[in-house]
Amino acid sequence: SRATMQSIKTNSNLLSTRTKTKIIHNGVKIEKFEKKNYLIKIFKKYKIRSSHLKIGILSRIDTHKGHDILIKSISYLKSDIRKKLRVLIIGRGSTKDISNLKLKIKKLKLEKNFIILNYLNINSQKILSNLDLLVSPTKDFEGFGLSIAESIIVGTPIITTKVGGVPEFFKNQYGRLIKPKNYIELKKAIENFYFNKKKWVYNINKSKKKFRKYYNNEEMAKNYISLIN
Repeated sequence: SRATMQSIKTNSNLLSTRTKTKIIHNGVKIEKFEKKNYLIKIFKKYKIRSSHLKIGILSRIDTHKGHDILIKSISYLKSDIRKKLRVLIIGRGSTKDISNLKLKIKKLKLEKNFIILNYLNINSQKILSNLDLLVSPTKDFEGFGLSIAESIIVGTPIITTKVGGVPEFFKNQYGRLIKPKNYIELKKAIENFYFNKKKWVYNINKSKKKFRKYYNNEEMAKNYISLIN
């Protein structure tokens, strides 16, 4: 991403003013699978019903990934909305970081809303296809945002922060781009999705075809071959 290039320029001597550069964005493998309930065992185990709004955060559990911002934003929602939400935290993390999250969840009395699943040995696009909404609340920098791109590909709306390379490919049709570390803005975006879910889903399904055209593995490979030639 351009953001990564700028980071390299700022933090190293690898790129001088005379260095020629070209940005080749990540390509995403477009999986072919039927949209089935790949998380059915998890839903049954944690009593997640079809009427629940399933929100996911799919990343390693780390302080800069913003899990704490999502927890705080959920705590500010009205109780009638909160009752209908189930948030799946999916990803590896240190014992300390996971314990801190559990402590925050318990302190805010959100145990019924949050489920920490650790890493799931399931194709990430299959996981995303079973969510209603992906939230990516990273606080500072994303080189690209692979889970965001995969979520667009499978047609699951996203709320993500305006950090690093994300704004280079993220459009309003895919969901909502918000300021980092802003739990109130995140809370309002979740509310908007809650009340306008059909519109969000319609918008991303209408525009994901164009995204697939430009951000797939084959397109990335062509760009590399063109550059090498």
